[in-house]
Amino acid sequence: MAVVTGSTGGIGFGIASALAMAGAAIVLNGLGNPAEIDGLCRLLRAQHGVAVRHDGADMRCGNQIAP
Repeated sequence: MAVVTGSTGGIGFGIASALAMAGAAIVLNGLGNPAEIDGLCRLLRAQHGVAVRHDGADMRCGNQIAP
């Protein structure tokens, strides 16, 4: 499984896509429009047949990422 921060767009999404292509289950992380993010998750699932989900934690806020 790969957790890719900043992966709801740009380079982060490219990295997540490459990892999905290699067979990794993906956790997308980033801010944005929920419908667009859902579409990205569906796209990766359809293209690569891997498990994909989104976690919207803001990595700038420690209380959202604490174990």
